[in-house]
Amino acid sequence: VLDLMPRPASWSDELHLFLSCNMVRVSALNDALNTLTNAERRGKRQALIRPCSKVTVKFLTVMQKHGYIGEFEIVDDHRSGKIVVNLLGRLNKTGCISPRFDVSLEGIEQWTTNLLPSRQFGFIVLTTSLGIMDHEEARRKGTGGKVCELMLKFWTNILFRSSDFSTRLYTFHKTINSLFTQKK
Repeated sequence: VLDLMPRPASWSDELHLFLSCNMVRVSALNDALNTLTNAERRGKRQALIRPCSKVTVKFLTVMQKHGYIGEFEIVDDHRSGKIVVNLLGRLNKTGCISPRFDVSLEGIEQWTTNLLPSRQFGFIVLTTSLGIMDHEEARRKGTGGKVCELMLKFWTNILFRSSDFSTRLYTFHKTINSLFTQKK
């Protein structure tokens, strides 16, 4: 757009070049996680993630292991690649923590208390020298690393995806009643 406009004589060549540059991708992992969160909020069954990277694939395998997402397929388009992810409706929020802070084995507990709403909900994903893993696995293996991602899932996701609110409300009411009748 700026190349089509006549530039004022007061602009230097460097300023014109700076203003006409395209934006760069800062974090491909952050973009992928935002795509997943937005697709879940919209009620989509699948999400398309671009570009594909080894780190993104490792994060998706950790999310798949914990049941946040379904199967995913890597599509080679002879460029940067794409990933098609099947969504299950169990992901409430996921995000990339930037910068990637160093976490010792003793500091994992403090990070989980600061970032997660409760002990039952969510995982923190770490990059370690033993690979990418969640905070519980890192604690079991006795290693620290760098904090990269946060995944949250709440119990309210027992509401199934439906465009009809009354069906969702009925399903929620039925599920709550079944939970209380099982306790008696």
